[in-house]
Amino acid sequence: MPNTYAIGDVVQLKTRSPIMTVTEVNEENGDIQTTSFEGSIRHIDHFPSEALELVKETAK
Repeated sequence: MPNTYAIGDVVQLKTRSPIMTVTEVNEENGDIQTTSFEGSIRHIDHFPSEALELVKETAK
């Protein structure tokens, strides 16, 4: 069963990756669009939900 994510969730690939924010959820095929930044460069990527995991929030 695929994981469910919501816009604004903070995720990363299960194999570890930079921290990304969920910016779109495709309910039909389970694809998740994410946005991350490398300095001032914005990266927009798409992943199957099964490849992602939620990032546990840390105390600020």
